[in-house]
Amino acid sequence: NAGIKKRAPRAVVCCSELAKPFIEDLQSQYARRPVPGFFFLAGGQVQVDRVLQEGDEIDIGFPVQVLSTPGHSADSISLYLPRQSVLITGDAVPFAQDVPIYEDLPALNQSLKKLSAVGAKHMISAFAGYVSIPNEDPFGTALRYLDKVREAVREFGPADVQNEKARAEFVLKRLGIESPVLPFVITSLKQHERTE
Repeated sequence: NAGIKKRAPRAVVCCSELAKPFIEDLQSQYARRPVPGFFFLAGGQVQVDRVLQEGDEIDIGFPVQVLSTPGHSADSISLYLPRQSVLITGDAVPFAQDVPIYEDLPALNQSLKKLSAVGAKHMISAFAGYVSIPNEDPFGTALRYLDKVREAVREFGPADVQNEKARAEFVLKRLGIESPVLPFVITSLKQHERTE
C-alpha cells in the first residue's frame, strides 16, 4: 500500500473495518502476525481512506462488489467484478502448495462456499495468481486441501504446547511442503482441534 501511495498519491486505500488498525499501525499487525520479512514486504503504513463492508459497491468506471470472506483472517474481504466475471480473493482462498494460513476454519469453509456460489469465471489470488475457474475449481481444491490438513492433524493426534512444533513439522511433511514452522502454521493447525 505504501509503495502504491508513493507512486500514486491520489490512490484511495480501502479495507474492512477490522483491517484498518493493521494497515495504519504495522507494529500491531506484526505483533499479531509475525511474518518473516514483514516490514520489508509491507513497505510502510498508510492511512485508510474508506472502510468497506459486505454488500458495498465501488464504482471505478465499472461496478466492484465487496464480499466479506473471513477465515484466513477475520478482516478478509474479496472483490467481485460482475461485468468481467472476475473475483479478486487476496488471501481468502488457501493454495494447496503453500503452508496452512488461516485463523478461523469454520468461517474459511463458509467463505469458500460463498465465493464458489458467485459463479465467477476468473479469480485473482494472492497465493495462486490468475486462475481460470471453469478449468481449475480453486474452491473445491481449497476444500480438499483443508481436508488433507485435517487428516494429517488427526493422524498425528492431540498436541500440547510441547509438541505443537513437531505436529506442524509432521503435517507439512504429509502435505509435501518444505517450510520452517512459522507461528501462523501452528495457529492454523489448532483450528482443526477446535472443529473436531
